[in-house]
Amino acid sequence: EEADVTLDYAITTDNQIKWADIFNQEENRYVVYFYSEYCGHCKLVKQDILSYYLLDLEKIYFVDVVKEDAVFKANQGDIIGMKNIDDFYIIGTPFLAEILKKTVVNYYAGEEQIRFYINERLSD
Repeated sequence: EEADVTLDYAITTDNQIKWADIFNQEENRYVVYFYSEYCGHCKLVKQDILSYYLLDLEKIYFVDVVKEDAVFKANQGDIIGMKNIDDFYIIGTPFLAEILKKTVVNYYAGEEQIRFYINERLSD
């Protein structure tokens, strides 16, 4: 069933961060959601991630990959454990990185994995 209100990334203004600041947030644990307004898969999961954001269950930062000229690479399997922006990359959008103590501890790539992450958190 479609929601009456269509949420937009404008609601995340206070939580929009620069690519360079991904590892510079003050929280011990937070997640960073990478998206593009032009990405079809991002559009499919947009209402899910923004509705989840509004629940305020955890700190979520947003990175617009077009504005921030994000670094994309094919997955080389070493994203987990990264703690340096010079090494960091994403494998596509939408992409969610879980950061604990300035280190990537998990990531979710694509619409299905991001929905899985949200559902896991909601069932905790």
